[in-house]
Amino acid sequence: MRKITALFTAFCILSSIIISFSIQAYAENEIDIVFTVGDKKLEAVLYDNSTTRELISKMPMTLPMMDLYEREMCYRFPDALPADDVQNTSYEVGEIIYWPPGHSFVIMYEQNGEEFDMQKLGFVKSGVDIFQKTGNIDVKVELADNKINESITENKIIANDLSETDNKNAIQTDKEIRVTVGSDIAAIGDKSLKIDTAPYVQTTSNSILVPLRFVSLALNDNTDSSENIKWNNYTKTVTIINGNKNIEFTANSNVVRIDDKEINIDNGAKAEIKDGRMYVPFRALGETLGVETKWEQNTKTAIYIMEGNKEMNNINPDGGIFGLGEQKSFAEKKESTFTGNVWVKSLVSSEQRSAVSNVSFGCCSRTDWHSHPNGQILLVTEGRGYYQIKGEQAHEIKPGDSVLIDPGVVHWHGGGIDNPMSHVAITVNRKTEWGDPVTDEEYNTAIKNAISSETVSTNDPALGSIFNLGNQISEKNSDNGTFTGDVWLNSLIKANEKCPSAFSNVNFAPCSRTDWHSHPSGQILLVTGGKGYVQIEGESIQELKSGDVAEISGGVTHWHGAAPDSYFNHVAITIDNKTEWHNPVSDEEYNSAISKK
Repeated sequence: MRKITALFTAFCILSSIIISFSIQAYAENEIDIVFTVGDKKLEAVLYDNSTTRELISKMPMTLPMMDLYEREMCYRFPDALPADDVQNTSYEVGEIIYWPPGHSFVIMYEQNGEEFDMQKLGFVKSGVDIFQKTGNIDVKVELADNKINESITENKIIANDLSETDNKNAIQTDKEIRVTVGSDIAAIGDKSLKIDTAPYVQTTSNSILVPLRFVSLALNDNTDSSENIKWNNYTKTVTIINGNKNIEFTANSNVVRIDDKEINIDNGAKAEIKDGRMYVPFRALGETLGVETKWEQNTKTAIYIMEGNKEMNNINPDGGIFGLGEQKSFAEKKESTFTGNVWVKSLVSSEQRSAVSNVSFGCCSRTDWHSHPNGQILLVTEGRGYYQIKGEQAHEIKPGDSVLIDPGVVHWHGGGIDNPMSHVAITVNRKTEWGDPVTDEEYNTAIKNAISSETVSTNDPALGSIFNLGNQISEKNSDNGTFTGDVWLNSLIKANEKCPSAFSNVNFAPCSRTDWHSHPSGQILLVTGGKGYVQIEGESIQELKSGDVAEISGGVTHWHGAAPDSYFNHVAITIDNKTEWHNPVSDEEYNSAISKK
């Protein structure tokens, strides 16, 4: 930035005219948003550009904004946002801008005459002077009104009446829900329901697509739960809020996002907009809701089978990719080490130096206060929860977060009030020293004042990866001495004196793989997405998929990598952080090994 030392009056007037014209020129493609500052709400608008589209995809979001230079509120994103119209210019009070060098999202509340490189994003309509006395403060940013109420062209769902029954309590959880291709009549148990438009077969995937009116009725046990459906007109994404899950379908995409996890839809089925309405794949929706689906070929009818008295709004986890283990604690009975519903599943053999377990917490459940003489690592894979070190502020944790608890540090961890959570817990040398329970008062106070997770999802080419992609460490047709093909690595926990093992998220593009190598103290692979292989020298290849765990003994030569038709994602735990590299795995070796699978 550089200081403007002199401004001519005429230039100031001209600038104001230009800025005013610029704002009006943007107005045709602007979208309303709201900033919540304490108990105050500030109305604002964003222009349609690449930066704002990225911001909108992250909303709603709460940003810890810094008060800088007595003129601006600033939040610095960990990664750069796209910016396609950066100009060196001045600003007006109330303008919202993006400063690329610092990845900074900025609200200007005071004018000091400077100009600098910026991408203009929009403006706050009024009330921006509130920031003159707030100091650093959390600011919530959200769309002003992104709910679908009628048809999608008007951001609305058409609310048709039931043809044979009142809307009240239309869905019973012990009934079948049936929709037929070409018919606008759905059956809920022995009742009939007229929906706004008929389901149809998507010819490219041979999958049934159903309209959002039906989705709103299929959620929970109420009738028109359109308040549980949000529409983002810029990204063409619908968010279905089902209890503690946020399920996102995007038009023309065969990926469904559940909270922070992306899953490929079978058969390449895609959500799509047709005749001004959003349709989603019937089977994929059922699977994300945890509902059994069935297909009747003779009648062309798709069926959801609702279990008797099953609550789709579950307060307990499903275990994430590694699944639920044995229930160790129950809400009705306090255990000596946990409070609430808790499940534990061991992922490695008892011979391993450290315990590696998938621990799943129901809402409000948690560990007692405890410590580990040799430390612990938490890798969050499902839901949202918290951890707190004794005497410090609690932290929110969510999928993609990794936490290192230092040796001897007293702490607790568990699920949220409204969110269950699953994480992989690596307890070094299998030692735990338990203390007192975390009381309800301690728990409630901790999460009320918790620091929000700063995990930001990336546009991973490795779909299905829970943890951020990291840096590309190998490229196809290059020779880096350790990998073949496109490979990315994100060091989740780096080895140090307190933690001798390295924890890395490794992502392989199809056909990519490691060279032959070994680890003097062994390695553990926790597969988090895609399909791949591991092969020990002289043995048959072993297929790996999401939820699998592979243990490689110390000194054993092996390689691992992706299948020819899939990305492959795993967390690699390299014990003692030592690797001895050998020869590359040739195309001939790779193709021969997988052909015998």
